[in-house]
Amino acid sequence: MSEGVDIRTIKERALKLEEPLKSLILSEPDSMSKEDYFAKSETWLKLLQIGGPEK
Repeated sequence: MSEGVDIRTIKERALKLEEPLKSLILSEPDSMSKEDYFAKSETWLKLLQIGGPEK
């Protein structure tokens, strides 16, 4: 079994982001497998590029 990745720091930073990325990240569990993290972070980065910079 794969070791989990804690994303609580990412969730804290997500509070400054615009929707829908903010809600998407905040809806995730505080910890996930490395595989899930890498797959989801790719999507998060694409959404961040579409949405523009942080506030």
